[in-house]
Amino acid sequence: MYDMTLKELSDTLEYRKKGMAYELWKQAVLITMGVADILKDKKGKAIFPNNPQEACPELYPPKPSLKINVNLNKKYNERSR
Repeated sequence: MYDMTLKELSDTLEYRKKGMAYELWKQAVLITMGVADILKDKKGKAIFPNNPQEACPELYPPKPSLKINVNLNKKYNERSR
């Protein structure tokens, strides 16, 4: 950072604010995974994600999960015995 001109420093700080570095890193990772998938042998497991949720899980909210009431479960187990 110290070897940058003021313009480069300004651009770097602006891109950090916008998350440009993360976008470029994520694109590079996906390109690398795609190339590795193409060059792998046919016996190997596919690396490239099948859908956008697998490619960028941080952009999608987690799926809601149901929480089981433990007390109800205990009552059911007691009655079933």
